[in-house]
Order: sequence, then structure tokens, then C-alpha cells
Amino acid sequence: MRTFFLQYITLCLLLCNGLAVVYPQDATVKKMLKQANAYFDAYAYDQAIPIYRDILLRDNLFEVKLKLAEAYRFINDYDKAEYWYRQIIAQLPADQPIHKLNFARVLQSNGNCEEAKKWFVEYGRSDALGTELAKGCDMVEQLNEQAYNYEVWLLPLNTKYAEFAPVLFNNGILFSSNRQDIMKGKPAKGKKNAASQYLDLYYSKRQPGNAYTPPQPLKGGVNSQFNDGPMSVCTFPDTTAVFTRNAFFNGKKQRSEAGALLLSLYTAKYLPDGKWSSVEKFKYNNVEDELDNTRTYSMTHPSISDDGQSLYFVSDMEGGFGGTDIYLCARLDSTWSRPVNLGPQVNTAGNELFPYIHTDGTLYFASNGHPGLGGLDIFYTNYGRKTWIEPVNMGAPFNSNRDDFGLTLSPDKQWGYFTSNRPGGFGSDDIYYFSALPKDGVAGQDVNESVAFQQPAITNTLLNEALGMNKIRFKPGDWNLTSDAGKELDKLVNYMNDWPEIRVEAGAHTDARGNDFANMEISIKRAEAVREYLMLKGISPARVMTKGYGEQELLNHCANGVQCPDELHQQNDRIEIKVIFIQGVAGLSVPQQQQTETPEIPAEQPAQPENQPVLVAPVAVSETEEPVLSPQGAVYSYKVFIGPYKNVDNDTYYTFAELNTAIDLQYTPEGMMIVLGPYASIAETEEFEKLAKERGAKKTRITVYSGAEPSTLTIKQLKKMGVK
Repeated sequence: MRTFFLQYITLCLLLCNGLAVVYPQDATVKKMLKQANAYFDAYAYDQAIPIYRDILLRDNLFEVKLKLAEAYRFINDYDKAEYWYRQIIAQLPADQPIHKLNFARVLQSNGNCEEAKKWFVEYGRSDALGTELAKGCDMVEQLNEQAYNYEVWLLPLNTKYAEFAPVLFNNGILFSSNRQDIMKGKPAKGKKNAASQYLDLYYSKRQPGNAYTPPQPLKGGVNSQFNDGPMSVCTFPDTTAVFTRNAFFNGKKQRSEAGALLLSLYTAKYLPDGKWSSVEKFKYNNVEDELDNTRTYSMTHPSISDDGQSLYFVSDMEGGFGGTDIYLCARLDSTWSRPVNLGPQVNTAGNELFPYIHTDGTLYFASNGHPGLGGLDIFYTNYGRKTWIEPVNMGAPFNSNRDDFGLTLSPDKQWGYFTSNRPGGFGSDDIYYFSALPKDGVAGQDVNESVAFQQPAITNTLLNEALGMNKIRFKPGDWNLTSDAGKELDKLVNYMNDWPEIRVEAGAHTDARGNDFANMEISIKRAEAVREYLMLKGISPARVMTKGYGEQELLNHCANGVQCPDELHQQNDRIEIKVIFIQGVAGLSVPQQQQTETPEIPAEQPAQPENQPVLVAPVAVSETEEPVLSPQGAVYSYKVFIGPYKNVDNDTYYTFAELNTAIDLQYTPEGMMIVLGPYASIAETEEFEKLAKERGAKKTRITVYSGAEPSTLTIKQLKKMGVK
């Protein structure tokens, strides 16, 4: 869980700056708020959230809405976080600008860079960090164009829990995880409570064909009852590890003044029998403060050079430049020099985390204080004449608009691993493998460029015309493939079977009619439908990448508000198949403007078995294809009615409110109804009706409005008239 230390720092900042606390009058609410805040302060956000939502049913507290926004941000549910920030952002007191920064970060992670930049600039009025981060919004296209000449794979050892911060060791990798026993659904052996809280260190050996042995907890004394990891290893003069563990004094876990758990560094030796022993505290774990049982800072995320002479780590000790900084200790015979801050070229007013020092002296690290794509980005730097040179953002595919961190490289920099919580993973922080590929596309040839300076070499050849594919059509607002579409995709299947080294991107585009958000969602689902069809035909999912463009790349002038005939709009509604990989050239899709929500795996269900393909539902294929009609007649609007309910409780209300749409409650003779909308198009309305059903709505109906009054017309009748 890369968020463990980052959440600790953010929590300290929130408590130090002060939330806008409005104390409730009701005794029950006070008790509930105390319980929810206790969960929040212990990082148990999943347990705090439902209590906060119940409180809002009794008392409309600003503090509770803000805590919900923060809790959802911490668990990486950025859509819900955005919803709750929008409820309070206009009411923020002037002395609490930090929440403007957090709102901007959430917007950037959701792909909304235009609005994110506005809030970064707004925060920049009180802190130069905001002005610096706003630059990242202007670099998105540039950083996504730097899709390096690498092949990227999601490791099969990942689970729905967190796997992160891999390091190379003994022909395999060491990594940190809060995984449960996959077969028994229980916390790892020795842990006191649920796996969502504590980390262990694991080892997995790499096998031929990019396979890995089942991860096993490290043997010996490095895994305790509480948090252990991440770890770094050097092999000279002997095999020594430096790793993170909860800070203890007299057998008790230490906390900051704000109440957050603190972290310390420990060392261990590797023995010939495969066990780790001789666990000792690092010299500078705030020793002076241990004498009076107080502790003011954490030390974590170690990276020791391969020769054992330099130790980089992360700390929030006094004298830094921001939340967390990177420090360096040098080996002095049998001891270590005092920690030295790497300075303002590397460290920012934000957080610098997960340093990694390569054998050639290049320092890689993650930061949310340098301009980037969003969340944590990976940067690199080298030590120049008496100072570190300006860090460089590695761009895609290493970075995305989510958190990317924990990079490690082979000695020749031709392959390695990094961690990301980007969409498409197993549900939390996941470990990815990457390998450098020949610049000229000839497999097996040596590549001399380093990771830091590898140039892009991605093909973007359109296959549609080359394969004689007719246009793939969809019904308006729909993403189900027709039988005719299947016939066209079969041409692609045959081609990919003939050329197994080819990888493609299925890109879906819509016209500009209808709601922008709905069009993006529809395009994403259309692209996924193409991918699933190819999978059903035997094409490996690893060979098909998808991207929904929505209405971002129109082929003509028919943008929002422009009157165009139907045939011009239809030119923009299309599926494009691009070659993105051929004989060693790989690419990665840029961040989506909107991401579909990944369903949560219930705790009582086991995760997908490791090293097994993920099964997908068959793609619905319509037998007939109806013509697309132009809108005509009167202007209509539409609302989605959910219910009836005897009573609408807090959980039910916010389940649908968090769809980020207009919502209302309406009393009817049948009972209380939840009403979504109004919407301007049938496609948008049906999309929100579908999303409502996915969130548990058992009964829904769409009502047509002409002006302010309900119409007697039905959706079916309007569709026959050509209304969309």
C-alpha cells in the first residue's frame, strides 16, 4: 500500500491545518462522529465511510462531507471523492486552501486536467506548489507522446490487494503486500487483524516465459505482527537488507503528535539457509527522542546502493522542503553519516517517495510535487557538479494519471518493474514488468540507450482500410456489437492469427451529439466490446489495448452546437484499429478522460486464481441492425425514476447521488421516488438508468418531459420518430 505513508503525512497536515469542525448538537451524532473519526485516523476508511454517510442523514455537517471526500481520495475512489469535494469546495474557509489542492489532484486523476489546472492555480495563490503543479496540465500531451520503446506486462502474481515496491533479488523479486491467504481468504500468518492494515515482505522467483512462482513470505525475523516493508537489498560485502517497520519504543508502537503511526528503518542479514536474521534498528531512527519516549518523524522507503556505501530513504523530519523528502546517508567504515537532505532540486513542497539508486548513479523516485500526469509520477535525476540536476518526468508508459512509483531496473536498464494503481489492474497497487525493445524493431538486437533516454518508436498504422473492413456501426447510445460488426472484426481476427507479433489498439469515437460524459462512457464500452469479441475468438487480451476517445477527435467540423446533417455526424462515429506493436515496438494508451468503475470483489469471495486468465462475459450481438435516424420534432427532456421506497435511507440516497448527476426526492402515491436528471438526450438518460441499475436499483422507469410537464409519449415511440 504505497498510500500508507502518504496518508500518514496527509492526515498530519489535515490535523495541523485544522478541519472546519462544526460540532453537532445531537448526542447520537456526536457518538457516531467520534467513532467515524477514530476509523478515519486509523486509516480504516472503508469502515468510516458508511458511518459518515449515516451522520448526514441526521445532520448536514460540512466536516463530514469533507471527511468523505478525503476518505474516498485515500482509497483511490476518485469519482466519489470528486462528488463530495464538489459539495463543499465553494464553502471552504479561506484559511484551508489545502483542500483546493486535493480537489485539483482528484480532478487530474479523473482525467479532467482543464478544471484541475484552474484549482491548481487557485491554490497557487497561497502556495507556489499549486503554480508548479498547474504546469503538469500543460504537459499531458507531451508526456503521453513519450511512450517509450518498452513492452509492459501486468504480473500474474498480483491480487486484489496491494503488491508494490519490487526489488531484484536472487533471480526473482522481493515486494511488499497486504495480501491475504489466497486459498483461505485470511490475513497472512502472524498478522493480528485484517490484511487491509498490515504489510508483509514476499519473494517470488522468475520462471521462463515471464512466469513467477507463488509468492512466499520471507523467512526469518523480517516479518512481524505489524507493517513490514518495503525493502532494499545490497550484495556487497555481504547480503544486507534495509526495510521499513512500525516504530516501537518499549514494545509499543509510536505515534506522532497528531496520533498517526510512525515508521522506522531496520537492517537484516541474509543467511545461506534462506532466512533473514540479525534484525537491528537503523542508527538515525530518531534515537535522541527515544530517550524520553517521544518521536516526531518517520523514516521509510529505503534504497541502498549495490556496493552498500549509500543509503537513500524518505522522511518527514524537521528541516525538509515539504511533506516528505529524500535523504542520503553515506557509509563511514562501520557506521553511517548523518542524514543529508537532497535539496530543493529533488525535494519539493509536495511528497517525494520511493527512491531507487541504480548502479550507474541515476536516482529514480516518485513525486507529486513536480509537474506530472497526476498522482505520483516517476522521475529521474543524476548528481552533477555539487548538486542534483533538474529531475525529468519519465512520461508514459511508466507514468499515468494515477499513482506510479517503486521503479527498479536491471543493471543494463533493459528491463525492470514498477508499481501503479492505474485502471486495468487487479484492483489496488499492482506490479508491472517492462522490457526495452529494439529501436529498429529487430528482435534480439542489443539496445544501448538507457531507460532515461529511450526514444519512442510506436507505429500508428490504421488497419481498417488495409484489411478491407467496412465501418463498424452501433445503434445510437448502444455498445452491443451487431452481427455485421462481428463479420468485420473476423477480418481482424484472421490477420492477427497470421501475424502473432502484432498488437492493436481498438479506439472508439463518437459524434458530438448528446452529453460529453455519456459519449466518453459509450466510447469506452464500445472499445471494450471489440476487445471482448476478439478474446472470444481466441486472441490474447494482452494483444488488444482499448481506448475510448468520446468526441475528442472529430473528423470534421461537427462539434457541440454546430448544425450538421446526419451523414456528417456519422463520419465521426467510428471504430479505428491501429497497430501499436510490431516486432518489438510497444505502446500504452493515454489516460482516459473518464474511467468506468471497477466492481469491488466481496471479501467473502476468493480473488482470481493466480496465473489464470480472467473470464469475461460474452459480447451481446444483435441479429438486426436498425437505421440511424435524425432527431426531429419537439425538444424533450428525460428523468430516471428509481423506486418506489417506503423510506430512502442515507446509504440508498448517496449510492445514486455519487453518480455525479442531478438528483431529487419526489413523493408519489406509490411511495418515495429517487429522481435523476433531467437529461437532454435518450442516450444519456438510458446510460444513467443503466448506471443506477448497476448500483442496485431494482425498479426504474424513464419519464419523458415536454417543457416542464410530463409527456404521454414513451421512449419507444420517440425512438421510432427518430428522436435520440
